[in-house]
Amino acid sequence: MQAEELFQRRVNDLVKTAYLKNYAVFTDFFDLNELNILHSMPASSFQGVRVILNGGCTTSERQMAAFVPDAFSYGENDMQSLRFPIALLHIKPTAGRFTEKLTHRDYLGAVMSLGIERSVLGDLIIGEAEAFLFAEEEMADYICSGLTSVKHTPVKTVKAGEVPEELLHPETEEITGSVSSVRLDSITALGFRLSRSKAQQEISAGRVFVNSRQILSDSLGLKPGDIISVRGKGKMIYDSPLSSTKKGRQMVKLLKFK
Repeated sequence: MQAEELFQRRVNDLVKTAYLKNYAVFTDFFDLNELNILHSMPASSFQGVRVILNGGCTTSERQMAAFVPDAFSYGENDMQSLRFPIALLHIKPTAGRFTEKLTHRDYLGAVMSLGIERSVLGDLIIGEAEAFLFAEEEMADYICSGLTSVKHTPVKTVKAGEVPEELLHPETEEITGSVSSVRLDSITALGFRLSRSKAQQEISAGRVFVNSRQILSDSLGLKPGDIISVRGKGKMIYDSPLSSTKKGRQMVKLLKFK
């Protein structure tokens, strides 16, 4: 059985549980592929429940889903305040400025070496000499007690209240250039310094996502504010059109995350 079909069956089982037992059911953290499958499932799959997504903060890429029965008398404000079982952990080296430079891969590898599945972990946000990790609440104490080093660096892991605002809006590189039109293939080629044909290959291979949804159409028109992710290459925002050239090409501005 294909992985996509297995995922859909798992979602259907969770939806059925929420509906029949009349309580909110929460999933693990879904990655971009899984979120795309979830968004692509027919509305009939979710009859009797509402689907709410949350990854811990507004910029989260990995997200947990809640299937909430329609029988719950939640208004829109209540739905927004629905409490997800997500904990935020702060990982900070104990050696201060003498700490070696640690990467996303270093931190994630250290956490998963505790025998933890990736699905119970959300986004990992890296600062200058610290990291913040969203995780399923029931795993928080285990990670805090077990994660005492990353590579050769001693660390302390504690629960935190929120991610510092400056880390939620990481540095970006401004890219400007001209494209024949504001299509996904043209913008992807410009932002990731690819040929247009290579950008089209990335799209057709299912490695390109717009606003967390997998896109297979290279001709998709983009809107200012759209977030484009290419697996293995990074993420950027289509910021705005700037002007038109005499030859009818569009000058655009992109913001690529460093």
